[in-house]
Amino acid sequence: MLLVAFGCSDPGPRPVQVPLTLSGDAASSEIETATGALLRLDQGQLAFGPLYFCPSPSGAESCDVARLEWLGSSVVDLLDDSPRRAGTLHGSSGAVASYLCDLGISSQLTSDEPFVLEAAAELGENSLLLRGTVEFDARSLPWSASLPLAQTEATVSGTPLIQSPQSQRFSEEVTTDLSEVNVRFSAARWLASVDFSPYFAEEPCSPDAVVCRGDLMVVCPEDEGPEEITDCLAQDQVCVPGLGCQDELRLEGAALRTLKSNILSNFGPLISFERRSN
Repeated sequence: MLLVAFGCSDPGPRPVQVPLTLSGDAASSEIETATGALLRLDQGQLAFGPLYFCPSPSGAESCDVARLEWLGSSVVDLLDDSPRRAGTLHGSSGAVASYLCDLGISSQLTSDEPFVLEAAAELGENSLLLRGTVEFDARSLPWSASLPLAQTEATVSGTPLIQSPQSQRFSEEVTTDLSEVNVRFSAARWLASVDFSPYFAEEPCSPDAVVCRGDLMVVCPEDEGPEEITDCLAQDQVCVPGLGCQDELRLEGAALRTLKSNILSNFGPLISFERRSN
């Protein structure tokens, strides 16, 4: 009986090392927004990592020990479908029910300032860089956006920025036959609800305001004097409401806040656990 008991005993968790690959989504190169703008992305880069897979459901408080972890960081080309090797996940076999991650900038319990990892440093201490053109109402503007994303003193220091949402069922088994874990990102889900229409609005003049009439910058007079009009195209620039002639539209204000909120609340990567065939 003793031999039978040993033969059926659970060997317990086994050490596991799994290649981690990261990929983007080529379909995100062209995005139609909810307000009717057409975005064409020429550049999309995301600083990703570290990454943790936890045995318990979502929540940093319930993940004292990760089942799998990757403590590095890597820049992801958001417009490239091809999986790129980023590093190796280390851990042990068993079930995982949630994930946690940072976007190249990690909050520390021992420091007031977050730690900028190599990937974010490569992007100028940003988590995300986007660049392209936006078309709306028959006009086109070059645009760009940059975002550093990390926990702050107002949130929870020392914990990863992104947690898998409780509404998203996540359940995988870490086994020794895993050949790869792939994490795929889509910029389209973050950008689709961003409203670009205010950047194309033609507002009436008010004292000392800077408004746009197509590609013309209009500096409104204090009184009833003449308007000062500049053709931005003649300077190889574009007109941005409130700013006048600019090399490009830098996303800011409500549009940038929407983008940030979408990333934090709807990060939603597609995670695939690939296994070796027998």
